[in-house]
Amino acid sequence: MRRWLRWVGRGLSGLLASGALGVLAFDVVIVRPHVARIEQVIAAAATDERHPPAAVRDMLYRAYGDRLGRQIARDVVFESMRGGDHMGRLHRQSIELGVALLLPWHLSEAQLEAAFLASTHIGPGVRWVAMAAEA
Repeated sequence: MRRWLRWVGRGLSGLLASGALGVLAFDVVIVRPHVARIEQVIAAAATDERHPPAAVRDMLYRAYGDRLGRQIARDVVFESMRGGDHMGRLHRQSIELGVALLLPWHLSEAQLEAAFLASTHIGPGVRWVAMAAEA
């Protein structure tokens, strides 16, 4: 009986370790390049987008709620596919989900808000929130 329990314990710990290793590899290979791109977008953003007023933040969370990270991940993964790298729908959706789940490990809530506001397409000829405020 002890031998069987030891065998099951080793198997479960190996399974958990391989899952953690897989998440770490996904984070390093897939998520971190996207985080670097998001940080570039935030650095190039206007001050109003980096530090939005409370009314804009409230409007943002009323519209998206806790889906904000998923929306950013969708935009970032879609942007990376424009270079001709076509992937299947399920593949793209699984990458979007993984990026959305791991983004909060790398970026704060304020950075996620800034990234969303800095990359939002508002209408024809208006891509960023700062451009809409000037128009």
